[in-house]
Amino acid sequence: MKTFDDATTYLTALQDQPKLAIIPISFAAEIFNRTPRTIKNWLRDGKLKGISIAGEQFVRARSLYQMIEERNETVLAVKKRLIEMLVEGRNHVFYAEIMQEFGYDYKLSPDRDEFGWILGYVSRSSHIEMEKELGKGQGGLLSSMVWRKDLDFVGPGYWGLVTSLGYEEPDDDDAEEFVSAHIQRCVEYYT
Repeated sequence: MKTFDDATTYLTALQDQPKLAIIPISFAAEIFNRTPRTIKNWLRDGKLKGISIAGEQFVRARSLYQMIEERNETVLAVKKRLIEMLVEGRNHVFYAEIMQEFGYDYKLSPDRDEFGWILGYVSRSSHIEMEKELGKGQGGLLSSMVWRKDLDFVGPGYWGLVTSLGYEEPDDDDAEEFVSAHIQRCVEYYT
């Protein structure tokens, strides 16, 4: 981690080296939906690069952008893989299997959180893509096919995504029909 004794020294260096632009840890935490402690751990572990000014830590903007770009690449790869599974005739996959394919460990809470975010983004993407082409109300949630093994069904986080996209959460009797309808929409659209 690059260290500066004070803000003036940092600003002087920034004029010559724009790659030293920084973002507060709290902003990075908000962007990644993590705690500031997690961001500090990522800085410590080298997952993000940082700068220290007068003892206060910041995240290098360039490092943050690189991490966002990597995350977006993962979202596209997961979406592509789920579509491949649909083409193969699979209508669901368990979290542990798909997570492992992308280097995540289902047993680790931070990995589950990150992968849940990825799946949410995949579903938002598929929903928007399908509605744009097929019309309002015709979107499909691609993450409908990712299930928890212990439930043999979608997990509770799925329903938060559903309501965030403007759907009403179905009651227990209609939940299976809702999920099946979204899987079917995706099968019809992507295969």
